[in-house]
Amino acid sequence: MQNNYAEKIVEAHKTGKAIDHQEFNAISADEARTVQAEVMAKLGTKPDAFKVMMAADGAGSAAPIFAERVVNSGEALSVPARGVIGLEVELAVVLGKPVTAEMARGGIDAVLPAVDHFVFGIEICATRFDDQKQATPAAQLADNLSGVGYIVGTEPFEGGPAIDGMPLVVTADGVEIYNKPAKHPFGDAIAPIIACALSGENRLGMLDAGALITTGSLCGAVAFTAPCEIVAKIGDKHEVRVKLTA
Repeated sequence: MQNNYAEKIVEAHKTGKAIDHQEFNAISADEARTVQAEVMAKLGTKPDAFKVMMAADGAGSAAPIFAERVVNSGEALSVPARGVIGLEVELAVVLGKPVTAEMARGGIDAVLPAVDHFVFGIEICATRFDDQKQATPAAQLADNLSGVGYIVGTEPFEGGPAIDGMPLVVTADGVEIYNKPAKHPFGDAIAPIIACALSGENRLGMLDAGALITTGSLCGAVAFTAPCEIVAKIGDKHEVRVKLTA
């Protein structure tokens, strides 16, 4: 690809060297989506989870989280040496059936039957850019929306897609680093999936049966220092934990 976008991101993954965000100022959203696939091919990996988001105009976008960077609650995960933004406690969806644009046009009642179950998780966010906040939305899309790891809870959540107000506490090595009610950034866990389906965002099998889709932070980005053991407790029944290594 012109401008060698994929090569630059691959090099950053391998070396940890930051990319000058201005080198990506001209990238388009379509180019960014192509870059996501090219980077995975060059790294010899595949997605084991996806993250979704909604822009202010309601458009949906998505990015893969590499298979080797997805672990179950109770396991360990390494974090990058630089560029770490923080951790995000999220509600994910595991699809039992594909989600189509036609279903999405029917709204939440049409999409919910495609959900096999909901599950809590923790996303680890980090950037390959020298200044993530100054990078364009398309540049951030090329960089997988800063998703570098995901820890999947082991217990399905039966409460549905709307969870605002649930108690959410995060600790690092037993020290509380977050304690506020959960608040979904897009209203509920189905809204960004609908937005992606309506935007034609179904590359890499994101909306296929079996896909795990994490749907947005319930707590913003919470800072941490690795190594540490992170425990996120949501309500009185659900917990996700991980040993983060430097």
